[in-house]
This record gives sequence, C-alpha cells and structure tokens, in this order.
Amino acid sequence: SVRIVVASDYHWTLAGEVERGIFKVPDVALAKVREFTSLGGVFVLATSGSMRHIGDLASLLRGIAYIALENGLILVKPDGSIVNNAPDWWRPVKESIVNELSRLGIGFTMGYEAIFLKAHDVGGLGLEDRYPVKLEYNRGLVSVMPRGVDKGFVVRVLRGMFKGYIIVAVGDAENDLSMFREADIAVAVANALDVVKGEADYVTDREDGLGVAEVLDAAIRCGEGLRRCLDSDARFTKVH
Repeated sequence: SVRIVVASDYHWTLAGEVERGIFKVPDVALAKVREFTSLGGVFVLATSGSMRHIGDLASLLRGIAYIALENGLILVKPDGSIVNNAPDWWRPVKESIVNELSRLGIGFTMGYEAIFLKAHDVGGLGLEDRYPVKLEYNRGLVSVMPRGVDKGFVVRVLRGMFKGYIIVAVGDAENDLSMFREADIAVAVANALDVVKGEADYVTDREDGLGVAEVLDAAIRCGEGLRRCLDSDARFTKVH
C-alpha cells in the first residue's frame, strides 16, 4: 500500500485554463489519480474556493478522492460525507460580517463557511482590523475566512487524519506557499510563479495536470522512497 498523501491545488495546477475562465483536468491526470488511490494513496484536491468553483470535477473525483474546500474548512470525503472544520467561534463572526456587508449594499456570495467578495469592494472596510479574519486574494476575488485558515490548514487537517503518511503538496501560486511549508515534500508545477518555484523542493517538467500526473506516477513507482526517486528522476528539477 502507498502511504502517501498528495494534496494538489486546482486552478493552474491540477486543471489548466483551456480558454478564458474554462478549466480542464487532463485525462492522464485523472487516470493517475485513480491508479494512485487504488493502491492505497490518498489524493486531495485543495482549494480556497467552494464547490461551485471546481465545476464538474467533484463528480469525477467522487469515490476516489478527498476535496478540501475553503482552505480545508470543509473536507468532502470520497463517499460524499462532509466534515466541517470551522472553529466554533466563527459562526457569530461570520454573521456579523454578512450583516455589515448587507447593510452597506456590498455584493458577496457564501460558500459553506467562507464569504467571497470582489477585491475592489474590500478596500477601506478594515475587516482584518475589526474581526479575527484572514483575507485571501486570488485574481480579483477575496475570500474571508477565520484567521489562521490558509492552505497550510489543509495539511494540518490531513496530518491529523493520516498519521505516518508522507504528505506532498503541489501548487503554482503564492497562496500555495503555506501548504508547501507544512508538507513533507513541496512540488511546483512547471507553470508556477517563480517565487513559488523558489520555495519548492522540486519543479515538474510538465505544466498543470500533466505535472501532477508526473508526481503521482513517481509516488506509485517509489512509495515511501519518493524523495530519493525525485532526486534522480529527470522529470523533476531539484530546488532544495
């Protein structure tokens, strides 16, 4: 059995942008996810977004993978059951923020626990000064979450669930760096930002989901000797 957890970001990591705003996971990546999990590996899609942000991928992953939504505040298990990891104090804080936004006439949408706003609506509100929240910016959108909940929170949740497993994080953007810091092995896909590549242990040869497929293939072949394999695998550039 493969005692490895691979946690992958969604946009520009597992899924590539095939046209503006349209993302697709390569078939080869989905096939590798199925093979990896059939051998006992654990695959986790880790996103700061909510279920609607990943489209029909949820149904494709049903039965084989975990989906960590809203930076792990919500964990959807392969059987579809949902674990809510939001702290008890978050509900009244969230309600206060929602009431304030409604009163000010500022548009927002709700995830399971996170609040999503347009970035240009956030300036001047001072939410982080007045509430115990973290604002996560991602391409014109802002998610409002409990303070301390970033993508590293996903890895901490997974470490509590899968004791003794090697945890590999795969990403492309700045909000993946907290996941990198908490993981045992950090991998940037070939199209990742330079600052992200600089913080990774390895960089894949291929972009987006094809890079994730390379990671899964190496995990299948090497098991717990994964780091040693990555050091000698020509498909990966060693950074640290």
